Amino acid sequence: MSAIDRIPLLGQRDPRWSAQRIGRSSCTVGSDGCLVTCIAMLTWYYGHGLTPDALAADARLFTTDGLLRWRRLDLPGFSLRWLEGGRGPGGGGPDDSLVRAYLPRPDDPLRRSVVLAVAGNSHWVLPIRYDETGGDYEAFDPKTASTIRLLATYGSISFSAHFVGHRARWRWVGRFRGRPKAPGFD
Repeated sequence: MSAIDRIPLLGQRDPRWSAQRIGRSSCTVGSDGCLVTCIAMLTWYYGHGLTPDALAADARLFTTDGLLRWRRLDLPGFSLRWLEGGRGPGGGGPDDSLVRAYLPRPDDPLRRSVVLAVAGNSHWVLPIRYDETGGDYEAFDPKTASTIRLLATYGSISFSAHFVGHRARWRWVGRFRGRPKAPGFD
């Protein structure tokens, strides 16, 4: 079984964790936990499977309003490399070629992955493949706990968060100094 096949499709409204508060906020995984659920799915890709409730319970990762503190997101097996938005075609989103390069692949020694903000930065999904023929991403949508065609469902991508496996991170130390801070994110 490849690492990609280990990514479970998780739903933020699953009764096992939907009532879990995100950090110390009043937000719950069920109401506002799409990003938490996407990151929980990614932990399985990197071999350290966490459920959304376990991730949401870690208060150090979130502001008091329940927003993710991106700079603190350094989980077992992987870490954030950078955030990107407003650089794609027409300045409306991330660089599509970079998003495609970060799709999880079984033969990728860097163990790259990406999560994408859609619907005007109000929702996050986990892309798993790009269909060249159809020109769309196949993605896990935590809101519906289903696999979707991303662009057909949401229209466009507004933001991306790129991750690498810990081993790969050390190879890149000289090339990327620091992480750009995304607008609206801590």
